[in-house]
Amino acid sequence: MTSETGTPLSSETKAESVSPGSDDYRPSPLPVGATLGGNTIDRLLVASDSGFTYLANGGSAVVQEYFPQQIAVRDTDGISLLLADAEFNSDFDEGTTEFLAIARALSQIDHSGRVFEYQEKDGAAWYSVHMAARASVADLLATGQRLPEENVKAILYSAVTYLEAAHDAGALHLEIAPERILLAEEDQLLLCGFSTDKRHYPPEDPETKHDYRAPELASFRGQLGRWTDYYALGGVLYQAACKNAPTAAVKRLEAVDRGENDPYEPATQAGKGYFSPQTLALIDRLLALNPADRPQNASALINAVRSLEVLERSPKPQAPEVKPNGTATSPSPSRKTPVKPASRAASADESPITASKSVSTRPGRPLKDHVDTAKATAQSVLASLKQRLLRLKRVNQKATSAKKNESKLARTKASATRKEPVFDPSTQHIEDSSDIPRLHSKSPTAGYLANDLEDAGHALAGRKSTAPQQLKIPKISLGSIATLKTPLNKIVRSLPAIVTSAKSVLRHRRWRLALGVVIGLLVLFGLYLVITPPHATGTTSSPAKIEILGGSMISPEKPASMQIATSSFGPPEKTLSSEQGFSQQDDLARVNAYRDAERVARLSEPHLARAGELMATGSLISPPDANAYSEFSAVLRMNPENLVAQKGVEQIRSTLLEEIDLQIQALDFDAARDSLTKATRVFPSDPRLAASNERLLAAEAGHRDALRAIAEREKNQAQTAQRDRERRQKIELLLARALEALDKGRLVSPQGDNALTLYRAALDLDASNQRARNGLNNISAFYLQQTREALSVNDLDAAAQHLEIATSVTPESDDVVSLNQQLNRRVFLEAEKQRLQEQASSDMSLAQQMASEQDQLNLESGVKAYYAGDYRLAFQYLEPLAAQSDPQAQVRVARMLMEGRGVDRDKPKAIAIFGAALAPVQLAASQGETWAQSDLADYYFDGLVIDKDYRTAAFWYQKAAEQGYAPAQTNLGWLYFNGYDGIAPNRAVAIYWFGEAASQGNQTAANNLRALGESVPSNTGG
Repeated sequence: MTSETGTPLSSETKAESVSPGSDDYRPSPLPVGATLGGNTIDRLLVASDSGFTYLANGGSAVVQEYFPQQIAVRDTDGISLLLADAEFNSDFDEGTTEFLAIARALSQIDHSGRVFEYQEKDGAAWYSVHMAARASVADLLATGQRLPEENVKAILYSAVTYLEAAHDAGALHLEIAPERILLAEEDQLLLCGFSTDKRHYPPEDPETKHDYRAPELASFRGQLGRWTDYYALGGVLYQAACKNAPTAAVKRLEAVDRGENDPYEPATQAGKGYFSPQTLALIDRLLALNPADRPQNASALINAVRSLEVLERSPKPQAPEVKPNGTATSPSPSRKTPVKPASRAASADESPITASKSVSTRPGRPLKDHVDTAKATAQSVLASLKQRLLRLKRVNQKATSAKKNESKLARTKASATRKEPVFDPSTQHIEDSSDIPRLHSKSPTAGYLANDLEDAGHALAGRKSTAPQQLKIPKISLGSIATLKTPLNKIVRSLPAIVTSAKSVLRHRRWRLALGVVIGLLVLFGLYLVITPPHATGTTSSPAKIEILGGSMISPEKPASMQIATSSFGPPEKTLSSEQGFSQQDDLARVNAYRDAERVARLSEPHLARAGELMATGSLISPPDANAYSEFSAVLRMNPENLVAQKGVEQIRSTLLEEIDLQIQALDFDAARDSLTKATRVFPSDPRLAASNERLLAAEAGHRDALRAIAEREKNQAQTAQRDRERRQKIELLLARALEALDKGRLVSPQGDNALTLYRAALDLDASNQRARNGLNNISAFYLQQTREALSVNDLDAAAQHLEIATSVTPESDDVVSLNQQLNRRVFLEAEKQRLQEQASSDMSLAQQMASEQDQLNLESGVKAYYAGDYRLAFQYLEPLAAQSDPQAQVRVARMLMEGRGVDRDKPKAIAIFGAALAPVQLAASQGETWAQSDLADYYFDGLVIDKDYRTAAFWYQKAAEQGYAPAQTNLGWLYFNGYDGIAPNRAVAIYWFGEAASQGNQTAANNLRALGESVPSNTGG
């Protein structure tokens, strides 16, 4: 062994190093019939980056083998595991530890996929699960059809609970795909192929058809966590719900990086009509690009799944029962709560929405409130009638289509194929399943009038309802509805008899006239009861509210467009006092006012509807012949108190102001000025428009100032950039000329056209230009080398010339200073040598001493060049000394001959020199010479001349290292790092000795520290 040994290698490996490119060695699964522990392999189920999953024991168990395919191969026997290279030993050990930790965590859970047994023996690690896997999710998806929603939610719930145990143990799956989710009977589930390498991301699996990896895993952005596995699981569920796999995360990120829209189609769109919106929304949440938008733990995700189950277990409307006589009745007592017809809402799910309107009953309220009360009452009665008629119609339809359904059922069963699950949230589906009547059905027939009126009486009598936002009906709206119920029922029930008896009477014209008068009086009396408010019983009364039971619902966000004009009938207290009733004139005035209000409302409705359409299209105040403002203004001209029109005008005003502000912020001043002009024509006196005009002027002035400042700054930057470009061009030209001069050998001459002058000129323009500095260092290094060459042949004059040039280039270089000192000493010695030689007769001993010192300097220079790696120069210094039998020079010359360093290889001569130098080296080592102790250790380590003995080598290395000899310290560290003759490897001791040697400038020790990932101490010489 020599001190120039490179990066340390392990002295022994846990797995034999093979060539994975060979046909005999590849990462293949175990053959059928092989055994892992007590498990017999039936077939391979699936492979992953971390191993193979098998079906075993006749299909009753699943076995997971740890086999990292990136670093491991199967031996030629088909059973044993080998590593592709010995350097993967530590990676394999870490992966095995992680694999067993996952198995241990999965063995402690209450789950169908619980690990029953796990083991690590002779380099093989595995675990088994007692579950008869029948298929994978990939097998189910291969049909190209959607899975049932219940199955999708079962897979999600079971997979999340299974992942939770691994996540709590600090592991992540990172390779979830449909083929790695195994299924058995009774919703049993198992996830296989957990990743075991915490330091590297699993690569994209070429075997998988789709990429389910999360964005942070596929693109190396962001932190990995539980949410990474949830994304992949969401991708599998997306394919199960929508038939197609989601867009790969890499493509989504690339589109977002380019400023484009995310190409991902949300599950709420791709699976609409087949799955519930809640399930699809949860899948979209799992596939969020931002990890923070996904569920962060299993509890949050499981709660979301359970909430879906709660929504589906909520009670649904029941269809009415059909009596034997063909009449439809509600399955539960229907007289307690009035039936509310469903109206289509504007939400995505089109769920029925109920609306309510409150009416104050305190004295002095406007007449339109009483009319609204009457209208609500009439609508509730109409809704009840419609409900009964629709129920009867459905019963008849069911009766007439019974036979058709029986014949269709047989044909359907004969030709049935697999259908995709359909979830229909539409109002039509809800109404059909719950027998809720539609608002626009035909009017009920007179035959059911009595019963429906009785239902309306129950509804209007003040019965409580549990529906949200349902309001009470004031008892004063019809006097006392409860007291009217019985007389009305009696009158209605007696209508057939009255009609029969009236037929004979009506034959006479006089009776017809009398009966018409009576009917007119009854109608007026009914109107009187409806529109007459109660007598004032006190100064105050609490407000009451009325619920609209039928008809089109009026949402709180959209106030009713019909406004009832208030008639001036005088103070209500005086008009409706208990001492004075209504006169016929008052009744007619109220009826006329009601008719006027209705007429105004009918005329306003088209304008309001048109205004709403124009608002939706953005036509607020233009074009002149079709804009929302003109429509609202038309309504206000008919009824200045119309709240909808007032709010519409105010909304137009606010929207215009917001648009102007946004245009100002976007610096679109022309558009803002145009919008401001149009708005000012419509609202000339609005102070907010004047304020907007001031903001516009201020913004324009500021923008002009900013543009001027930017232009000035850009001009200065352009001038500066132009100067920089010219300077860089000049520097590049100088560097190119300098490099050409350097290649042609014109280092310092001729004058003005040499590399030294050109590099210095470049540094004058850019003092930090590293290329110019490197060029000067190259020139200095060349002349320093020339100086050493001249010193090696004792040409002191040439050495002085070369060193003078090197000193002028890099005067502060350590090598320059060192060679100057050596040259001065050599000059002095040479002068003294010549002087002594002239006086040889008188002082021969002094001349020999000087020669010995000269040899010693040559030896030091040769050894230094040897350890610096300059073997050619070292051979020039040391070969004459080896010829003089200097043992230190002999050992190094022999090593250079043995390995062909700086000289042609000559092994026989090298061994002969090693043998000649052994005895002097042993003597010098016994006398405490550090170089000899280190060289003697090399003899025992190499075994070229004497028997190899690592312990003896370590003994002599230790002696030399303790005295600070850097080569011995390096070699001793090498021995401790790899271990020897029963001595275990000791990384800490090895690093210590490498550091000691590196601190003295030993490059081999420094390289070893870098290879081990340790810091290198600063060079202190030596």
